Amino acid sequence: WLAGRLGGFQLARPGLAVRLEVADTISDFASGELDVAIRGTAAAWPGLVAHFLMRMPFTPLASPAFLAARPPIGCPEDLVRMPRLSPDDDWWQLWFDSAMGAAVDARSQPGIRFESQVLMGNAAIAGHGLAVLSPPMWQAALAAGQLVQPLPHYVHYRNSFWLVYPESKRGLAKVRAFRDWLLAEVKEAVGDDHYGVL
Repeated sequence: WLAGRLGGFQLARPGLAVRLEVADTISDFASGELDVAIRGTAAAWPGLVAHFLMRMPFTPLASPAFLAARPPIGCPEDLVRMPRLSPDDDWWQLWFDSAMGAAVDARSQPGIRFESQVLMGNAAIAGHGLAVLSPPMWQAALAAGQLVQPLPHYVHYRNSFWLVYPESKRGLAKVRAFRDWLLAEVKEAVGDDHYGVL
């Protein structure tokens, strides 16, 4: 989501160098190399200035061609028997639990396991199966018709995205500029907030 928009910040602020580092580990501000981080946590990070960005909704998405080649989907039970990407992903179980109750074991199906939503989403666009994805991250593919949401049900993950930085960096012009740009970008991207991310 951010990678597709970051160029806009760079164009608006050509004097600021931007380096995006993606990692599953917690970034260490003490090293002095990082100014800000985006973290996915259930609450604001203690000891840091934190700005709420968005909640994480997720739902099954698939390519129209994939869905056209299969029986129609009318209810959550129909997804159990369909090829699903990363069927052992926790999001599948959470989605099924929310949509159907705990009546189904979402992990009971073999399938390709992706460790990245980017990889899983691109596999879904290619027609390789249903993927459980966060629609705000796939707005362009949804708008272009590359992905569709076969059922209206979606779930919010327990974690949300937060922009965080140490108190000592609050007054830096580059941190303020990035914060203001990012908060405005989130509001613009959310639009009518169909998925309740704010």
